[in-house]
Amino acid sequence: MAIVLSAFSSLVAAWFAFDLIRSAVASRRPHTAAYAAGMTMFAVATLASFLSIAFGWTDGIYKIFYLFGGVLNVPFLALGSVYLVGGERWGRAMLGLLLPFTLMATLLVLPAAMGPIPDEILPRGSEIFASDGITTLVAIGSGIGASILIVAGLTSVLRFWRRSKPLVAGNLLIVAGTFVAAAQRTIVDATGSQELFTATLLTAVSLIWAGYRLAVGRRATIMAPGRIA
Repeated sequence: MAIVLSAFSSLVAAWFAFDLIRSAVASRRPHTAAYAAGMTMFAVATLASFLSIAFGWTDGIYKIFYLFGGVLNVPFLALGSVYLVGGERWGRAMLGLLLPFTLMATLLVLPAAMGPIPDEILPRGSEIFASDGITTLVAIGSGIGASILIVAGLTSVLRFWRRSKPLVAGNLLIVAGTFVAAAQRTIVDATGSQELFTATLLTAVSLIWAGYRLAVGRRATIMAPGRIA
């Protein structure tokens, strides 16, 4: 059951990522590019999860899973929301912080020393990595990224409450997806269930993608050309 659910989640996440990449190429909007990057990282993380179920964890698979599924994906989605809600100025400011954070995280995680990885459960980074600094990256990346996503989503809800109910609904879906994504770490810590983690990840990805599609599509119809960040 776990491998079927994981394979399905990987296909869905890959389709969402492809859809956003295609939109980013067509529109050349920075918010779409940032959302496409974040969703692609979700897709890579779900593929790593599938490979772990099919063939077992390796150091390389776990590091890819941890880096893209735990550290970087939510901040890049948050960058998309900052561009979308705050505009070019705030988006560029966040990008200026996110790029060195991404480089630092990559240089810390990929060469990191690791302990043995159990195959039966989804392991926690704190039990695998020798350095406490690596697990701190998750708290920084996911915690701050999720907070930004929620604030940006609620700000957009307040801004367009009377102008566009679909836009409000789309942003609320993004906020809901962010809460679900933030719950993943708690689920892993409490249960270690890879099936439950995969189902949670699929739910979060679906909510965020659907909310983005609804919010951006509706915003484009009620704002003047060039006003979308």
